[in-house]
Amino acid sequence: MKKGLNDLLNCVCPERLEEIRMTAKLLIKNIKRPPAPIFSIAKSFVPVVYVTDSGLKDAVCFHWNGEYRIFVELMDNIYERVRYSLAHELAHFIFKHNDYLMLKAKELGIKIKRQDFFLFWNEVKGLEKYVKETDEEAETFAAEVLMPMRWLYIPKSAREFEELRKSLEVSKRALKKRLFETGMMTYEEIDRLFLKK
Repeated sequence: MKKGLNDLLNCVCPERLEEIRMTAKLLIKNIKRPPAPIFSIAKSFVPVVYVTDSGLKDAVCFHWNGEYRIFVELMDNIYERVRYSLAHELAHFIFKHNDYLMLKAKELGIKIKRQDFFLFWNEVKGLEKYVKETDEEAETFAAEVLMPMRWLYIPKSAREFEELRKSLEVSKRALKKRLFETGMMTYEEIDRLFLKK
């Protein structure tokens, strides 16, 4: 029996993660080589507003003026971080995480007015578990879109690692995590690359 969307959203289960991975793969299936064009991909789904000195840490997906928008903070954010944050927030939009969290708040008796959609879900007491789930899904999506398996390889040196990182246009931290999570390398193996002379 096929699970419904609400059943899948109740946990970050293998079926849900596979759905997220497949969605990411579909978005970049015609992109032959890195980097993934995340700016144009995001813009094809939702308005993206780039701001400076807004007080945002990285980026956020809000319901604002009757529609969803992704706000991306440019000040103090390096290019690779902006790309990753945009991919992460795009996942929140595509997978309707705001609607899911609103539903969970209602189920738990947490009062949130519709006009209060300009809020940070991680600040809502009682929803921490569900916010964590949606963030895990968004992290999976961002990694799959920006660093798909077909573009990855095991670097043999710090120089190769850096070449791979630059081609993907992601941070060192993001690539280390992706290589580890795919089982391609351990953190220790990655760290040893930078100790070699």
